Amino acid sequence: MTIQKQAIYKTWVMKVPIPEAIKAELSKYHPILQQLLYSRGCVTNNAAEHFIEGIPTYDTNPFRLSAMEETIDRVIFAIEKGEKIAIYGDYDVDGVTGTALLNTALSALNANVVSYIPNRFDQGYGLNIQALDDLREESVSLVITVDNGIRSIKEAAYAHEHNMDLIITDHHQPLDELPFAQAIVNPKKANDTYPFKDLASVGLAFKVVHALNIHFIKQNITKPFKDGFLEGLFDFVALGTVADVVPLIEENRYFVKKGLQQLNQTQRRGVNTLIDVAKLHKGNITSTDIGFGLAPRLNAAGRIATPLTALKLLMTEDSDIAVALAQQLNTQNSERRDKTRSIQHQAEGMIFIEDNDPAVLFAFNEGFSSGVVGLVASKLVDMYYRPAIIGEEQGDFVRASCRSIPEFHITKALDECADLLIRHGGHAAAAGFTIHNHNIPELKERLGFIAKRELSIIDLSPKILIDCEIDLININPKELFDIVTLLEPTGSKNHEAVFLSRNVTIKEFRRVGDERQHLLLKLRCGLGIIDAIGFSLAAVIERDILSCDIVFSIGINHFNGRTTFQLFIKDIKPSKEQQAAMPFLQ
Repeated sequence: MTIQKQAIYKTWVMKVPIPEAIKAELSKYHPILQQLLYSRGCVTNNAAEHFIEGIPTYDTNPFRLSAMEETIDRVIFAIEKGEKIAIYGDYDVDGVTGTALLNTALSALNANVVSYIPNRFDQGYGLNIQALDDLREESVSLVITVDNGIRSIKEAAYAHEHNMDLIITDHHQPLDELPFAQAIVNPKKANDTYPFKDLASVGLAFKVVHALNIHFIKQNITKPFKDGFLEGLFDFVALGTVADVVPLIEENRYFVKKGLQQLNQTQRRGVNTLIDVAKLHKGNITSTDIGFGLAPRLNAAGRIATPLTALKLLMTEDSDIAVALAQQLNTQNSERRDKTRSIQHQAEGMIFIEDNDPAVLFAFNEGFSSGVVGLVASKLVDMYYRPAIIGEEQGDFVRASCRSIPEFHITKALDECADLLIRHGGHAAAAGFTIHNHNIPELKERLGFIAKRELSIIDLSPKILIDCEIDLININPKELFDIVTLLEPTGSKNHEAVFLSRNVTIKEFRRVGDERQHLLLKLRCGLGIIDAIGFSLAAVIERDILSCDIVFSIGINHFNGRTTFQLFIKDIKPSKEQQAAMPFLQ
């Protein structure tokens, strides 16, 4: 079957209904909440209480991470001896916030600390030898990585040869061979027994600071940090954790829950100005606001120019500097959107030239900016539901970003092609690599073979998982909103609550947007009317209709000083009654 843009209906998949025995166990909760909790793995009152409160179900002592003792000993030794420490971060939000967090904490301990983040365009991802040389010339003797280093075998060996100690904190998947370092903090290591494997790197950075605090307390040393200092770092952790799209369960959910509380009352001048330029309302900031408002602006710095702009914003205490930096990020974010849109259109024109049904979508071009190719790949995955690899040609090389679907682990696929690649790494859903041009044809062939091997028996249509079906006529919007709010913060592996309602009466039907691509509806709900918006869904319904079946979530709309409940439509179909009355819709 030839693939096409997903302007047609997605597959609606109902989650497994809650069994009667579990209903009885969770009987103190509203029936809708019972189903939502069951869908998220809560089958006992104790599990439900932990989930709602955002409390991890395991012991979170940071010293359960292997090599944490060695990490703390080496950091304390460096502080006591006045050694110069470099925090070596990454240019995405996870790396930038983790760098800011560690710098802030070590500075509070009077460490001699500097931050270094490589430039995406000049140096690429992760440790590089030129950067290590530069740091050595600045008398740095200890390098602590954040969000990189776990696959830097050659660079780690170079640091050791030149008498620079290395501590690696990284959440990416390691290779079988680990780099040489004084300590490696990564819960994905084969010998690591920490019970939660999905911490973001900013979360690992916080674990290091937490471990430092525990160490000082055990040594009966005067409090190393002021009261409330550790809690004050949670805004950094929330920003990086949400931005990196790690599962918002267990400890990550705890971090983000606490971090949102901190964000909504933060006194950091840089963060406050970022909130202002994003036109968000402090006091009402959610994980969605991070994902779609704050994180893209922080990411824009490294995608368009230098990530140091974002790092400086997070750490500055000067109001004038904060305003200038936040406005700069806002401008760069607009530029990032324009570039993404342009490259996406070009990539779509290239993908299907050789094959109208590729297992993996490829597009490489010298005009594609490496700063946004990952975003373009994400857009194409959403549109065609296939793994996508988009890259910038740089002379004899291509530097590419990959995004994938849940059914295909892109980094494991690249591992099978490692002999063709100069370097690569990533997660199940996102990765990157650098390759010689002459190896590209074979890479395409091999990745296509791997994808067909893994995906040939799978229905590759985008699916919407639905928690339960409800009758909109019998729903009180406030009550429903209060129920779903208990799931916050939502994100990967803890998605927002999604409902199905059938035969919903449409009181008003409009197409809006620059290209009339969105649907704006007023729907009969309970005793009144509720607004609903369906982004990019206008093409799904070709004619005005009177009733529909909808898949949706519920949220708040802040507009002109008014706050109202609103449905966010994920997909829409004419109801069966509507189809019967208007046969041309069938």
